Amino acid sequence: MRKRIVALSLLSGLVAFTLVVAPPVSAVEEEEPAPTTTMTQAEKSADKKAATEEKKSERLEATKLRVCEKREAKINALMDRRVTQAEKHLDVFTKIYDRTKAFYEEKAKVAANYEELVQKVDQAKATATTSIATLKEAPDFSCDTDAPKEAATAFKEDYQDVRKDLKAYRTAIKDLIVAVKQAQGELES
Repeated sequence: MRKRIVALSLLSGLVAFTLVVAPPVSAVEEEEPAPTTTMTQAEKSADKKAATEEKKSERLEATKLRVCEKREAKINALMDRRVTQAEKHLDVFTKIYDRTKAFYEEKAKVAANYEELVQKVDQAKATATTSIATLKEAPDFSCDTDAPKEAATAFKEDYQDVRKDLKAYRTAIKDLIVAVKQAQGELES
């Protein structure tokens, strides 16, 4: 019973305290609502999402830059190797061409379209030399430029042009060799 009395007295004290401290209901209704300067939940989530996307994009850009910088030296070495390789191919083809001409002149053979074939070979050699010079003039790859991928793509396209021109030069030399060989066969028979 004593517990009931203590509980009732605590409850009555709590009710009396609330009536004294709490403002009357009519006073609460008369007050104007305070202007809301806080964002709605949707605006908060949209701002948070935008900030997260921005941070993610910055992280990705930083990661891409680090990866690019790690590969930069390898890419430049590859570009140098390709230029050197193209020059070596040109030298080998030129050596073959010179030997073929020397053989033709030494044996005093007569091929029907020899001069025309020599002219085609010289033209193909000039085109290949020009395209290799263009490839040599390409700037080194750098991740600091605005568009490093475009620079690499431009080099790749130039290299493909060099390969095409070297192939045309090789084909012209092959046609010359075939004509010289046929002239030799005709002379022997």
